[in-house]
Parts: sequence; C-alpha cells; structure tokens
Amino acid sequence: MRTSIKILFVFFITYVAIPQWEIRTNYEFVRQFASDGNKMYIGRNNGMTIYDLNTKDSVYKNSLNSDLPGNYINSFMPMPDNTILVSTNGGLAVIENGTITKDKPICSSYPDNDARDLYKDSSGAIWTFSSHKVHKYSNGVWKSYDLSDSVKYAFDLEKLYIFGDKIWALFNDNTKTDTKYYFSEKINEYIKISIISDTGIVRTFQTKEEFPYYDMFNYGAFVSLASTIKDVFLKNVNGVYVYHDSSWTMSYTFEINSLTPVESQPLITDKEGNIWCTASNYDHTIAHPICYNIKTGIVTEHLKDSEDKFIYILSILDDGTIVAYSSKFFYFRNDTGWIKNTPQDFGIPDSVYFSAPRLADGKRYVRITYSYNSSFIPGSLYCLDDENIIQPIKSNTPYYAITQFGIKKDGKGIFKGRKSKYENLYYESDSTFIELDNATGNIIVKPSNDGFVYFTGQKRKQNLGDRPYLTTWEGDSLIKIDMGFSDESGPVVEDFDIYNNLLIALGNYEYGKDSLNSFLSIYNTSTGELQKFDKSNSCLPDYYYIRNGIYLYPMDTLPTSVTVDNDMNVWIFTSQSLIKFSINEFKIHDLPMDSNNTTNKIFVRTIYFDNNNNELLGYNSYSKSYFFFDIATEKWDSISITDASFIGNYVAHKKLLDNNVWACDDLGYLYKYAGKGHFTQYNLHVNGKPNLGFRINDFSIDVNNYLHLGTDIGLLTNKTILTGVEDDGTMETENIVLMPNPTTDFIRINFPESMNNKHIEIYSILGNKILESEYKDRIDVSGLNAGVYFLKAGNKIYKFVKV
Repeated sequence: MRTSIKILFVFFITYVAIPQWEIRTNYEFVRQFASDGNKMYIGRNNGMTIYDLNTKDSVYKNSLNSDLPGNYINSFMPMPDNTILVSTNGGLAVIENGTITKDKPICSSYPDNDARDLYKDSSGAIWTFSSHKVHKYSNGVWKSYDLSDSVKYAFDLEKLYIFGDKIWALFNDNTKTDTKYYFSEKINEYIKISIISDTGIVRTFQTKEEFPYYDMFNYGAFVSLASTIKDVFLKNVNGVYVYHDSSWTMSYTFEINSLTPVESQPLITDKEGNIWCTASNYDHTIAHPICYNIKTGIVTEHLKDSEDKFIYILSILDDGTIVAYSSKFFYFRNDTGWIKNTPQDFGIPDSVYFSAPRLADGKRYVRITYSYNSSFIPGSLYCLDDENIIQPIKSNTPYYAITQFGIKKDGKGIFKGRKSKYENLYYESDSTFIELDNATGNIIVKPSNDGFVYFTGQKRKQNLGDRPYLTTWEGDSLIKIDMGFSDESGPVVEDFDIYNNLLIALGNYEYGKDSLNSFLSIYNTSTGELQKFDKSNSCLPDYYYIRNGIYLYPMDTLPTSVTVDNDMNVWIFTSQSLIKFSINEFKIHDLPMDSNNTTNKIFVRTIYFDNNNNELLGYNSYSKSYFFFDIATEKWDSISITDASFIGNYVAHKKLLDNNVWACDDLGYLYKYAGKGHFTQYNLHVNGKPNLGFRINDFSIDVNNYLHLGTDIGLLTNKTILTGVEDDGTMETENIVLMPNPTTDFIRINFPESMNNKHIEIYSILGNKILESEYKDRIDVSGLNAGVYFLKAGNKIYKFVKV
C-alpha cells in the first residue's frame, strides 16, 4: 500500500486533510424519549441515542454526525404520519423511519434557532417557543409572537399552557434570577405571565398589583397553572389563586380536612378537565391525591385509606392515566378506579430508584435514576409492561457536558461538568472515575510538559481551609506536592503556571492578626528542587485583610495571578501593580487608570503570557474589555471585547501548553491570540465548517500535542489537527525511517537512495527552528527538553518524541 505521512505546519502550510474528531461523553442523562414501534429515541442534553427494539443495538447521534440541529433534546411529538417531531436548542428536526432530517417544511421554515417544548392545541396547531418568542404552526405556516414587544427587561420563557383559544406563556424575570431554560446552576423561578391569542399578546402580568407574584424574602417559587371553562388556577408557595372576570383572588378550593397542597407538586388536568394535586397535613406525615371536579365543584380525596400514608408525587400519562407513587407503591387510575402495584411486581428490586412512569408507543417506562444493582444502570429505561431494559451506551466521562478538564499523557483525565457549580471534579483511574474529595476553592487545572496534569484546591485536612499543594494523580492515588509554606498559618496556593519542567505557584499565608504574606514557589518536577520566596527574601508584597467569621476579605496589594514568559521572568498581577520577578531582578510596574472607570486602576482576575506576541493578556468581565501589556515597550493598552474579533459570545481564554493564548466562544469557534487584544479564528475542520456550532466550555493541548475541547456534548479530541498528519498516497513510508522514536539521545535517518539533499531542520512544537545541519550518520538531540519535535528533510516533515 502506498501511504505518506506529512507534518504540515500550521504556521506556513494550509491544511488539505479533514482532521478526525473523537468523542468521550456520558450517556446516563435522559431528558425525553419516544418510540415508533421499531426504535426507541432517547433524547439527552448531549444528543440522542437510537435504540433498535429488535436487534438491541444502540447508536449515538449529535449535531456533528447527524442532521440534529441542536444537542439539547427538549421534546418529542409523535405525528399522525408515524414520524416524530423533535425540538432542540438549535431548532426542529423530524425522525422518519429512523432517519433524522431537518429538511421537512415544518423544520426548514421554522423562524427561530431554538425550539423548546412542543404543544398541540385542540385544532391540531403546533406551538413551541424560544427565549423571547412563541411560535404557532398551522396550515403549513409559522406565526410568531415576540414578548419583547411588551416586556422591556431581561427575561426567558419557561413554559406554555393552552387554555381554549389562549396561550398562557410563563417567563422568568432575569432581573431577579439567573434561572433560565438552559444551563441554570440552580432553579429559582421568578415567574411572570403573558396571555397570547391568535391576533397577538392580549395581556401581561408583571407586578404584584396585577397578579399573585411571589417574591417573599427575595426567593422565587415554582408556579403551575390549570384551567376550568371560565377560570384559571395559579399555584405557588403561598397557595392557590383563581383568575375570574379579569381579577385574581385567593382560592381555598384545594384545602380539605386540614390538608393543603404540596408545594412541589404542580396542578394537573385530566382528560375530563378535572384538576388534581397532592395535599398534605401540617406535619407532612400524611399526603395523598385530591381532585377538583370542574362540573360539580366537589373536591375528593383519593387513596386516603391506603396503607401508604405519604403519597405526594402525581403525574399523568399521555393516555390520560393518573399516576401516583411513593417509595413503596405505584398507583394507576383509569376509568375503573385505582390499581396498586409494588415496584417488585414489575421486576424492580428494592435497591433501584426510578422516575415517574411515562408512555412510549403505548408502553409504560421509568428511567433508572440510581441503583445498587449492576443490572440496572443509571440512565437505563425500564419497561413496566414487558420488563425490557434499555441500557445506555457505556459512558467514558463522568459528565455529559464538560466545563473544565485536563488530560495527561496517558489519556487519563480530570473532569468537571454541568450539574451545578458545586460539583466536584472527578479524576480518572485505570478502572473508574474517583470524586476529588477534600478540595475547595476555585480549582485551577493545567497539563504539564512532564505528561501529568496538576491542579490546586486540595486541602490538608477536611476542616481546614489550608490548600498548600499542587496535586496530580497516578492510578487511584493522588500525588500532593507541598509548595513549601505548610509550616505557616493557613497557606493557600491561589494560582500557578508551568514553564518546561517547572511549576510556579503563587499563594499566601496568614501573618500576624490581620495580614497575609504572599509567597512564590518554584518546583522542579525533574529534580524535586523547591525554591521559596516571600516578603523575607523578595519584593513580594504583604496585604491586610478584614475577617468576618471564617471568611477573610483581602485588601490593598492583593496578588491575583501569575504567569511566566519565555525568559523565565515571573509576572505577578496585584490590585495595585504588575511585578516582574526573576532570581536576579525585581521590577514593579504601576497600573494605569481604567479608562472605563477613571476612579480605579485596571483590574483583571488572571493574566497570561503569549509567546507569539510577547504580551501579557487579561480580561475584565465588568467592563468587558481586554487589557494587554507589551513586554518590550512596557506599556498597557485595552480593547473592548466587541472589537476583539469574536464571532459568537466570548466564553474563555487562557494560555495553553504551546505557550500561547487561545480563546473560545458559544458558537464553537476556537481562536488564537493575534496581539493587541485581537484574536484570529482557528479552523477546526468540522464537517467542512470552521466551528462546532455549539458552545466550547474549555480547551486544552496535552503533551502529545492533541487538541481537546470540553463541550456541551462531552470531550472532543483531535490527534492530528495541530500537526496536520495526513495520508495522501504519494510516497512509501518505508523509504524514510526515523529511529529510535521515541529517543533519548540521538536519531538516525534511513534516507532513500534517490534523495541527494540530506539537509535537515528540527522545529519545536511552537514552530521555532532550534537545529539545522547536514545529516551525516546521526543527529544528537540529547540537549533537547522532553517533548514533541518536528524534523524537516527535503520537502517532508516528520514528528518524533524526545523522552
């Protein structure tokens, strides 16, 4: 076979090959599911699994390998023609005979780029919504209603209710809460309401004077609605209210025999229009369903004589069956009455926890949420009717969305994901993922040239705030590197950088009753040598703090960040100055005033050195500006983020292992820093496009020169994009051989006899030429640091590894 391996430097040669992306993700989260009788479609927050009910095979689909317009699967709606309509955070798609397409007219004509929940009214019209707009599809045409026309502050639509010929749209007031439909770290709803008819917005309820808006003690509340023929009921934490003749009043309809509605249980309307909820006593020792008959006005208690006295969860299936369940029993109510079952009646062991049942193709399924039984994996769908279990594809990350990570040379990683901001990181052992216990603070994760990944935040003891370590791991065990000030009071490593085989840590420790001393530690990972600097032997500043209980509030000359340039100068940013620190030189640069806030000096949380431009770069999220320091001229300047050349909304930037600054945005573009606050787009070559089409949360280059992207669908890895390895069939690979590879001291090259020019050049991973000579019998590389290098011979370029 004729093959060729080329290394195409991104610095001066254009790519020809399409790089290959690999994905690692978690398949345990189930958001929606539906079936067409042959396949089960399992919607997740990171794509979709298609499970063949006959062959038992599963395939994973996302927006990169299918026609899915988005990866957050909001809802499925089975259609009369046996297709399934899918709403996603990128728009609409249709599943037809197992194939996903977005070319159907209902999809291609959709006037928005986000479709949340799907609804169908009594006329057959389909409704959905995005952040600000409600959309109706009827007779092949979409019609839109923009709430921004009447709501003039930040808001985000949450859900719709269809009551007759009106749509009641609930939205969160984002001036009072950060809660949104997507990616909220916590649910704290501040709901307001807009009523929509076919002709437009009829009325909007926005104030306490207009409707029972709950705002007690600045906490929001879950809100649900239900309707009779003439009235609308609203339930929140305070109770139930009724909207009648254009006014709201408190309703005591659902309070019966000293029972009041359970706060967390929404109102549910059955197929006869009757309204259900669960009610409990004051002590919450008794709870069961109650039903309000809209024709008679009578409220009836259900299951009050059951041996299970606390039944507080209620739902309704698509066929109208009311479902109540507790930790002990299922209760199904149809036209003939209630049927009680235990989970064991359906083959579910006591050690398995599950969600409320839902229908798919006429069968009842539950989602396994937690399990002590290896046969019931979390994320599985279990059919109550035939006891068939649909297990998820084996996960290879602890989270479906990766928000922070680091990858070692051996491919093992440490990960943080999207559940909440309080989630711990998990590091990967040889067999499993281990939760990072006994860690706190803003944990910083960075890969190193020695092949390990280091991170901050590891405490000495559970009850102490001391965090004196940089930590990595091998197998199941953590390796803690003491950065040298553990004998002081309350040492904390706040930030660190990496230069070749050196770890440079910036931190502080308590000194006296109201002061903190800064420290700088430089640890050599090859020799174990540690150099320590603080106020006693350097220009590092101290600063005072204000104590409030266990919390310290640092003041004045607070150091916040550290970075290292190519000359091993350590740059420390403080609230008052920029310090240039080296073994033989200390220089303090005053900070200029912030042009966006002339009463304060510029401030950034972190600074990064960029090798290509010899600059320090920081970002101020308040003024949305980049501040950059030219090391050669020793001058500061700034630029607004709107002028920094981002295509989407900026997400993050940082220095990578190539010693340059990169950045990412919410459209999945990756950027390299071009200097003076500007960024240039880096082509990711994704299905012929330069970007992913969805958010990049974090990114990294490991010591193997693999590019990794932490995204909302998992970890994406490309092993060739930074080196441009391609296969184009132009030359026999056996004609040229580099050996040994990897090497420790020298390399020999087997040239083809036809090749007369034996001039060679060696480049670093950054593209810098570090060696040039005529080849004789071998090349001495013993003086090179460990890492990846490129050898150019003739018009060919080859990769080798120095160990």
